[in-house]
Amino acid sequence: MVIPQAYPAPPETAIASYDYTDIDDALGYVIYYGANYELTGGRSYFLTKHPLYSDDITVISGNRTAETYTEHLNIDYDMVFNMPKNIKGTVKINMTMGMLSQGSDEHSCYLIIDIEKNGVQLATAQSQTFTMVNATSGVAQSKTACMNLELGSDRIHFKKGDTMRVTVKLFGKRIGSSHWGQFGWGQDPNDRDDDGAASTTKIIEDTDTTKMEVHLPFIIDL
Repeated sequence: MVIPQAYPAPPETAIASYDYTDIDDALGYVIYYGANYELTGGRSYFLTKHPLYSDDITVISGNRTAETYTEHLNIDYDMVFNMPKNIKGTVKINMTMGMLSQGSDEHSCYLIIDIEKNGVQLATAQSQTFTMVNATSGVAQSKTACMNLELGSDRIHFKKGDTMRVTVKLFGKRIGSSHWGQFGWGQDPNDRDDDGAASTTKIIEDTDTTKMEVHLPFIIDL
């Protein structure tokens, strides 16, 4: 007589809310998107799990002429935890930086990303430097970057009401001495094409994504 073996089903609640999992490390990743909305007299920048339409598809610097790497943009994206959560491991960030030259001068830029808990830095990372090639006046050039922010192996606890902040800083310069450039990145969860005016404020090519993705590693209690 064969005795049937009982194999309990895995707890669905453990993985149901994750976009993907790393079972070896007992981590479940949730993808958050950077976006903003308009306030009276300004903008509010935030992280969301939902593919909504950002008020601004891109963050853009305005005209810049610095000939050494200079911080042109510094934006904070905030998220408040509504329930206790634990994270550890590697935060993965995918986003596209772009540039536009008013003339034939090429431009160059890179990103620095910081992640904080209640104002205390947890990790930082820098992207590779992106330099325009054969710049044409009024024609955008862009590049999607992937950055890993190492949190380490210790559990980091967020209680209800704690704030996680992702700060994005862009440093850029022109290579030449004649023309201004525009710098920036995409931040539309719905991945719409950059709607900036052609030849003046469009910095992301249509072939590149405008999503800003933050992959957070939550600890799965198995």
